[in-house]
Amino acid sequence: MWSRKYDKCEKCGKTSLEHVAQGLCRKCYTNKIETEHRNYERFKKGIPKAFLTKEKLTELYIDKQMSLSDIGRIAGCNRRSVHFHIRKFGIPLRNKAEARTIALDKGKFKYSRINDNGEIEEKTRDKIHFNENFFSKWSNEMAYVLGLIYTDGNITDTSIKMGRLTFAQREKEAVEKFLNLIGADSKILYRRREKYINTTAGESYYFHINSDMVYKQLLELGLTPNKSLSMAFPKIPDEYIRHFVRGCWDGDGTVYIEKRNGNLKLRLFVVLLSL
Repeated sequence: MWSRKYDKCEKCGKTSLEHVAQGLCRKCYTNKIETEHRNYERFKKGIPKAFLTKEKLTELYIDKQMSLSDIGRIAGCNRRSVHFHIRKFGIPLRNKAEARTIALDKGKFKYSRINDNGEIEEKTRDKIHFNENFFSKWSNEMAYVLGLIYTDGNITDTSIKMGRLTFAQREKEAVEKFLNLIGADSKILYRRREKYINTTAGESYYFHINSDMVYKQLLELGLTPNKSLSMAFPKIPDEYIRHFVRGCWDGDGTVYIEKRNGNLKLRLFVVLLSL
Protein backbone atom coordinates (compact mmCIF):
# COMPACT_ATOMS: atom_id res chain seq x y z
CA MET A 1 0.00 0.00 0.00
CA TRP A 2 1.23 3.50 -0.89
CA SER A 3 0.56 4.85 2.63
CA ARG A 4 -1.25 3.69 5.74
CA LYS A 5 -4.61 5.14 4.63
CA TYR A 6 -4.23 5.75 0.91
CA ASP A 7 -3.30 3.48 -1.97
CA LYS A 8 -2.55 6.42 -4.31
CA CYS A 9 -2.32 10.21 -4.34
CA GLU A 10 -5.73 11.81 -3.81
CA LYS A 11 -4.88 14.58 -6.29
CA CYS A 12 -3.02 13.02 -9.22
CA GLY A 13 -3.85 9.36 -8.60
CA LYS A 14 -0.20 8.27 -8.96
CA THR A 15 2.14 6.31 -6.70
CA SER A 16 5.49 7.18 -8.30
CA LEU A 17 6.28 9.84 -5.66
CA GLU A 18 6.21 9.18 -1.93
CA HIS A 19 3.32 10.18 0.30
CA VAL A 20 3.90 13.37 2.31
CA ALA A 21 0.67 14.34 4.07
CA GLN A 22 -3.12 14.55 3.70
CA GLY A 23 -3.17 11.80 1.08
CA LEU A 24 -0.95 13.79 -1.31
CA CYS A 25 2.36 12.97 -2.96
CA ARG A 26 5.31 15.32 -2.64
CA LYS A 27 4.54 17.25 -5.84
CA CYS A 28 0.82 17.72 -5.14
CA TYR A 29 1.42 18.64 -1.52
CA THR A 30 4.00 21.25 -2.54
CA ASN A 31 1.55 22.72 -5.05
CA LYS A 32 -1.12 22.87 -2.36
CA ILE A 33 1.16 24.74 0.05
CA GLU A 34 2.25 27.16 -2.66
CA THR A 35 -1.38 27.86 -3.59
CA GLU A 36 -2.24 28.58 0.02
CA HIS A 37 0.76 30.90 0.23
CA ARG A 38 -0.33 32.80 -2.89
CA ASN A 39 -3.81 33.16 -1.44
CA TYR A 40 -2.31 34.52 1.76
CA GLU A 41 -0.28 37.05 -0.22
CA ARG A 42 -3.46 38.12 -2.00
CA PHE A 43 -5.13 38.56 1.37
CA LYS A 44 -2.29 40.77 2.62
CA LYS A 45 -2.70 42.96 -0.46
CA GLY A 46 -6.37 43.42 0.34
CA ILE A 47 -7.90 41.47 -2.56
CA PRO A 48 -10.23 39.26 -0.43
CA LYS A 49 -10.88 42.07 2.04
CA ALA A 50 -13.04 43.92 -0.47
CA PHE A 51 -15.01 40.71 -1.03
CA LEU A 52 -15.46 39.74 2.62
CA THR A 53 -17.99 42.37 3.60
CA LYS A 54 -20.66 41.83 6.23
CA GLU A 55 -23.41 41.73 3.61
CA LYS A 56 -21.56 39.22 1.42
CA LEU A 57 -20.62 36.97 4.33
CA THR A 58 -24.19 37.01 5.62
CA GLU A 59 -25.43 35.99 2.18
CA LEU A 60 -22.91 33.15 1.77
CA TYR A 61 -22.64 31.87 5.33
CA ILE A 62 -26.17 32.41 6.66
CA ASP A 63 -28.47 32.43 3.63
CA LYS A 64 -26.65 29.94 1.39
CA GLN A 65 -25.17 27.99 4.34
CA MET A 66 -21.74 27.71 2.77
CA SER A 67 -18.81 26.48 4.82
CA LEU A 68 -15.82 28.61 5.78
CA SER A 69 -13.62 26.66 3.37
CA ASP A 70 -16.05 27.10 0.47
CA ILE A 71 -16.23 30.85 1.08
CA GLY A 72 -12.44 30.98 1.31
CA ARG A 73 -12.09 29.31 -2.08
CA ILE A 74 -14.34 31.93 -3.64
CA ALA A 75 -12.59 34.81 -1.90
CA GLY A 76 -9.11 33.46 -2.57
CA CYS A 77 -8.11 33.09 1.08
CA ASN A 78 -8.06 30.38 3.72
CA ARG A 79 -10.87 29.50 6.13
CA ARG A 80 -9.10 31.20 9.04
CA SER A 81 -9.41 34.55 7.28
CA VAL A 82 -13.11 33.97 6.68
CA HIS A 83 -13.55 32.97 10.33
CA PHE A 84 -11.78 36.16 11.44
CA HIS A 85 -14.09 38.40 9.38
CA ILE A 86 -17.24 36.57 10.48
CA ARG A 87 -16.35 37.13 14.12
CA LYS A 88 -15.31 40.70 13.37
CA PHE A 89 -18.76 41.50 11.95
CA GLY A 90 -20.59 39.71 14.77
CA ILE A 91 -22.17 37.08 12.50
CA PRO A 92 -23.25 34.09 14.63
CA LEU A 93 -21.09 31.02 14.02
CA ARG A 94 -22.54 27.54 13.66
CA ASN A 95 -21.73 24.89 16.24
CA LYS A 96 -20.41 21.45 15.30
CA ALA A 97 -23.85 19.84 15.29
CA GLU A 98 -25.31 22.47 12.95
CA ALA A 99 -22.28 22.27 10.65
CA ARG A 100 -22.58 18.48 10.54
CA THR A 101 -26.27 18.66 9.63
CA ILE A 102 -25.60 21.06 6.76
CA ALA A 103 -22.72 18.89 5.53
CA LEU A 104 -25.00 15.85 5.53
CA ASP A 105 -27.70 17.76 3.62
CA LYS A 106 -25.18 18.71 0.94
CA GLY A 107 -23.57 15.26 0.74
CA LYS A 108 -20.21 16.56 1.93
CA PHE A 109 -19.76 14.17 4.85
CA LYS A 110 -17.21 11.74 3.43
CA TYR A 111 -15.16 9.02 5.05
CA SER A 112 -12.86 6.19 4.01
CA ARG A 113 -13.42 2.52 4.72
CA ILE A 114 -11.90 -0.81 3.75
CA ASN A 115 -14.25 -2.92 1.64
CA ASP A 116 -14.50 -6.71 1.51
CA ASN A 117 -11.65 -6.86 -1.01
CA GLY A 118 -9.29 -5.04 1.34
CA GLU A 119 -9.37 -1.88 -0.78
CA ILE A 120 -9.85 1.62 0.60
CA GLU A 121 -12.94 3.31 -0.78
CA GLU A 122 -14.46 6.71 -0.13
CA LYS A 123 -18.07 6.79 1.00
CA THR A 124 -20.55 9.60 1.50
CA ARG A 125 -22.57 9.43 4.68
CA ASP A 126 -26.26 9.87 3.95
CA LYS A 127 -28.54 11.93 6.15
CA ILE A 128 -31.12 9.93 8.09
CA HIS A 129 -34.67 11.09 7.45
CA PHE A 130 -37.38 10.56 10.05
CA ASN A 131 -40.40 12.23 11.63
CA GLU A 132 -38.80 14.71 14.03
CA ASN A 133 -42.20 15.62 15.47
CA PHE A 134 -43.08 12.02 16.33
CA PHE A 135 -42.56 12.56 20.08
CA SER A 136 -44.19 16.00 20.21
CA LYS A 137 -47.78 14.71 20.41
CA TRP A 138 -49.23 11.75 22.29
CA SER A 139 -50.61 8.88 20.22
CA ASN A 140 -50.91 5.11 20.53
CA GLU A 141 -47.80 4.65 18.39
CA MET A 142 -45.80 7.29 20.27
CA ALA A 143 -46.60 5.75 23.66
CA TYR A 144 -45.67 2.30 22.35
CA VAL A 145 -42.32 3.49 20.95
CA LEU A 146 -41.61 5.33 24.20
CA GLY A 147 -42.07 2.03 26.02
CA LEU A 148 -39.58 0.38 23.68
CA ILE A 149 -37.04 3.12 24.37
CA TYR A 150 -37.55 2.82 28.13
CA THR A 151 -36.58 -0.85 27.95
CA ASP A 152 -34.16 -1.26 25.04
CA GLY A 153 -33.20 2.29 24.13
CA ASN A 154 -30.89 5.01 25.33
CA ILE A 155 -30.22 8.70 24.79
CA THR A 156 -26.78 10.29 25.00
CA ASP A 157 -25.08 13.60 24.41
CA THR A 158 -22.41 12.86 21.79
CA SER A 159 -18.89 14.27 21.49
CA ILE A 160 -20.12 16.78 18.89
CA LYS A 161 -22.71 18.08 21.36
CA MET A 162 -25.62 16.53 19.50
CA GLY A 163 -28.29 14.37 21.11
CA ARG A 164 -28.39 10.74 20.03
CA LEU A 165 -31.10 8.10 20.28
CA THR A 166 -29.97 4.47 20.22
CA PHE A 167 -32.20 1.42 20.13
CA ALA A 168 -31.00 -2.20 20.23
CA GLN A 169 -32.82 -5.52 20.16
CA ARG A 170 -31.97 -9.15 19.57
CA GLU A 171 -34.89 -9.41 17.16
CA LYS A 172 -34.31 -7.55 13.91
CA GLU A 173 -38.07 -7.36 13.31
CA ALA A 174 -38.50 -5.24 16.45
CA VAL A 175 -35.91 -2.75 15.19
CA GLU A 176 -37.57 -2.61 11.78
CA LYS A 177 -40.96 -2.00 13.41
CA PHE A 178 -39.50 0.84 15.49
CA LEU A 179 -38.04 2.51 12.39
CA ASN A 180 -41.28 2.12 10.44
CA LEU A 181 -43.31 3.74 13.20
CA ILE A 182 -41.11 6.85 13.35
CA GLY A 183 -40.71 6.95 9.56
CA ALA A 184 -36.91 6.59 9.66
CA ASP A 185 -34.63 5.29 6.93
CA SER A 186 -31.72 4.63 9.29
CA LYS A 187 -29.44 1.71 8.51
CA ILE A 188 -29.78 -1.27 10.86
CA LEU A 189 -26.40 -2.31 12.25
CA TYR A 190 -25.41 -5.69 13.69
CA ARG A 191 -23.35 -6.34 16.80
CA ARG A 192 -22.10 -9.89 17.23
CA ARG A 193 -21.82 -11.72 20.53
CA GLU A 194 -18.73 -10.59 22.43
CA LYS A 195 -17.04 -11.99 25.52
CA TYR A 196 -15.40 -9.60 27.95
CA ILE A 197 -13.49 -10.13 31.20
CA ASN A 198 -16.47 -10.08 33.55
CA THR A 199 -19.44 -10.35 31.24
CA THR A 200 -20.75 -11.42 27.85
CA ALA A 201 -22.71 -9.16 25.50
CA GLY A 202 -25.20 -10.96 23.31
CA GLU A 203 -25.71 -10.31 19.62
CA SER A 204 -28.10 -7.51 18.73
CA TYR A 205 -29.41 -5.29 15.96
CA TYR A 206 -29.34 -1.56 16.56
CA PHE A 207 -29.40 1.92 15.04
CA HIS A 208 -28.48 5.49 15.95
CA ILE A 209 -30.34 8.71 15.21
CA ASN A 210 -28.61 12.02 15.91
CA SER A 211 -31.11 14.78 16.60
CA ASP A 212 -31.14 17.54 19.20
CA MET A 213 -34.90 17.92 18.78
CA VAL A 214 -35.65 14.27 19.56
CA TYR A 215 -33.12 14.30 22.41
CA LYS A 216 -34.83 17.28 24.07
CA GLN A 217 -38.31 15.84 23.51
CA LEU A 218 -37.33 12.57 25.18
CA LEU A 219 -35.75 14.47 28.08
CA GLU A 220 -39.07 16.26 28.59
CA LEU A 221 -40.86 12.90 28.55
CA GLY A 222 -38.73 11.66 31.46
CA LEU A 223 -35.85 9.83 29.80
CA THR A 224 -32.29 10.60 30.87
CA PRO A 225 -28.82 9.40 29.83
CA ASN A 226 -27.84 6.33 31.88
CA LYS A 227 -31.55 5.89 32.51
CA SER A 228 -31.27 2.77 34.67
CA LEU A 229 -29.81 4.96 37.43
CA SER A 230 -32.31 7.81 37.26
CA MET A 231 -35.39 6.61 35.42
CA ALA A 232 -38.88 7.30 36.71
CA PHE A 233 -42.27 6.32 35.34
CA PRO A 234 -43.24 9.01 32.81
CA LYS A 235 -46.31 11.20 33.09
CA ILE A 236 -48.58 9.63 30.50
CA PRO A 237 -52.23 10.45 29.77
CA ASP A 238 -54.39 7.60 31.07
CA GLU A 239 -55.59 6.53 27.62
CA TYR A 240 -52.01 5.86 26.46
CA ILE A 241 -50.63 3.99 29.48
CA ARG A 242 -51.61 0.58 28.10
CA HIS A 243 -49.73 1.30 24.88
CA PHE A 244 -46.65 2.38 26.84
CA VAL A 245 -46.80 -0.85 28.86
CA ARG A 246 -47.21 -2.80 25.62
CA GLY A 247 -43.99 -1.23 24.34
CA CYS A 248 -42.18 -2.09 27.58
CA TRP A 249 -43.49 -5.62 27.32
CA ASP A 250 -42.26 -6.05 23.74
CA GLY A 251 -38.90 -4.64 24.82
CA ASP A 252 -38.09 -6.66 27.93
CA GLY A 253 -41.21 -8.51 29.02
CA THR A 254 -40.90 -11.98 30.55
CA VAL A 255 -43.46 -14.62 31.51
CA TYR A 256 -42.69 -17.65 33.64
CA ILE A 257 -44.41 -20.05 36.01
CA GLU A 258 -43.06 -20.24 39.55
CA LYS A 259 -43.68 -23.14 41.90
CA ARG A 260 -43.66 -22.14 45.56
CA ASN A 261 -45.02 -24.17 48.49
CA GLY A 262 -46.63 -26.55 46.07
CA ASN A 263 -48.55 -23.77 44.33
CA LEU A 264 -48.02 -22.65 40.76
CA LYS A 265 -47.95 -18.90 40.12
CA LEU A 266 -47.82 -17.06 36.83
CA ARG A 267 -45.40 -14.14 37.03
CA LEU A 268 -45.03 -11.29 34.57
CA PHE A 269 -41.89 -9.14 34.55
CA VAL A 270 -40.65 -6.12 32.62
CA VAL A 271 -37.00 -5.21 33.15
CA LEU A 272 -35.93 -1.61 32.47
CA LEU A 273 -32.21 -1.31 31.65
CA SER A 274 -29.99 1.12 29.78
CA LEU A 275 -27.76 0.05 26.91
